[in-house]
Amino acid sequence: MISVQDTGRGIKAENITKLFEKFERLDVDRNTTTEGTGLGLAITKLLVEMMGGTINVQSRLVRDQYLW
Repeated sequence: MISVQDTGRGIKAENITKLFEKFERLDVDRNTTTEGTGLGLAITKLLVEMMGGTINVQSRLVRDQYLW
């Protein structure tokens, strides 16, 4: 198992299901200086599943996201 911890501000519970969807960018209005297409985690999920793995998220809105 590989685990990643992030000290960002967190993800709203209603947005976690959108996190791995193609072209989905969360809080675009708050992230005006961040560029991206919204493909990174969708591609990561696809690759992990192709290798027989799973990817999940646990987040608190204030901080500390965990990907495993």
